[in-house]
Amino acid sequence: MEVNSNRIFFCYDTMDKEVVAEFYQMLKDEGFNPWMAGVDILVGQNRNRRKRIALKSSKLVVVFFSKNSVSDKGDIQSELKFVFDILKEVSEDETCIIPIRLDECAIPDELQHIEYVDLIDKSGYEKTIKVTQIAQ
Repeated sequence: MEVNSNRIFFCYDTMDKEVVAEFYQMLKDEGFNPWMAGVDILVGQNRNRRKRIALKSSKLVVVFFSKNSVSDKGDIQSELKFVFDILKEVSEDETCIIPIRLDECAIPDELQHIEYVDLIDKSGYEKTIKVTQIAQ
């Protein structure tokens, strides 16, 4: 499957859907092609199949974290497992992961080695746009 250099896969916890949707729209307005399950999967489509196709064709994977999502109640852990399983099938050179903190939370151990963006600070939006442009 060919990687779409403009596709950005969003990995997020459903508790953060509203904030992530705002970020999705901001990137869309900037001319990027974000992909968010809560927006881009249509009624009747197979959720896992659509996510797999979108993820395999994405140049960037943006993983959103918050206090809610990293708690025991958050469903980000299963979403991350899905992302890591799929990314094993894709060349490391083809896909880049960008962790984003939505608030004062810890980044999970699996992503501690990657520099993250902090959206707590408004400059985090600008940094994400810049990274997104560079990675394209």
